[in-house]
Amino acid sequence: MKIIHLSDTHVGRADNALRLARVLQDIASLGPPQAHVVVHTGDLNDRATPQAMQEGKALLDRLAAGGWRVLLSPGNHDYGDSLHVDPDCA
Repeated sequence: MKIIHLSDTHVGRADNALRLARVLQDIASLGPPQAHVVVHTGDLNDRATPQAMQEGKALLDRLAAGGWRVLLSPGNHDYGDSLHVDPDCA
C-alpha cells in the first residue's frame, strides 16, 4: 500500500480548488485505487465557509467515488479561519 499525503490545500483561496483538482486527477491516474490511501492532514479549506466546505468535499468525494480510500484530518482553517474557531463548523 502507498500512502499519498496532502495538506494545506486551502480550497476557497485564489485558484487552489483548481490546483487541488489537478493534483487529484494525477492521483487518480496512479493505478488501482485499492493499492493506495489518500490522507489529507489539515486545512482542506481556507475558511470554514459553506461554499469552501462544499467545494473541498466535492473534490475529495470524486476521488472516493472512484474507489480511493480518503482520510481527512481537519485543521484550524477547517473550523473557522487562521485566528478564530466557528462553533457551528467545529
